[in-house]
Amino acid sequence: MAQVSATDVQRGWSVQTERLYWRRKWGFLLVYLFIGPWLISFILFDALPIVSGFYHSFTKWNAMGEAEWVGMSNFVEAVNRDSLFWKSVTNTLYYIGASVPLGIILAFGLALMLNASIRGQGAYRTIYYLPSVVPTVASVIVWIFIFEPRRGILNWGLELVGLPQVRWLSRPDWALWAELALLIGV
Repeated sequence: MAQVSATDVQRGWSVQTERLYWRRKWGFLLVYLFIGPWLISFILFDALPIVSGFYHSFTKWNAMGEAEWVGMSNFVEAVNRDSLFWKSVTNTLYYIGASVPLGIILAFGLALMLNASIRGQGAYRTIYYLPSVVPTVASVIVWIFIFEPRRGILNWGLELVGLPQVRWLSRPDWALWAELALLIGV
């Protein structure tokens, strides 16, 4: 701790003021020290790829040579010449149109079950909290076992009731529903 001179005391500079000054100075440095790693990773892995993708969407570039500016022609070509563009737009709208209402209905139903005085309330709360405890990778592996075409739990249940097996993830008419179940279940 530095000595406080008579001149400092005349200016209102005391030991308490000096402590407060250093505490504030180091406090700001600690904030930047703790935010720094997150900020660096955000810039490297989120902001730069977004800006780069936006820029390269207006260029013709094969990731090896120089990017050639083509303006809106990539978008015009996607809308007019790409046969899968409108199919992907339809799938996206279908996905949003199904996942948002189903997610809201499921969340509302779960909220009612978790707060109602019903039998099995502890089990409902455990099942609700389980995805927070189980890592996402483990959860996806469980969903793979559910949707596996030959020995999956879902196809096993279909066989028990005499229905044919379904290739959940490889048939376009079922894949979106399987993906919605995975999205809502994870």
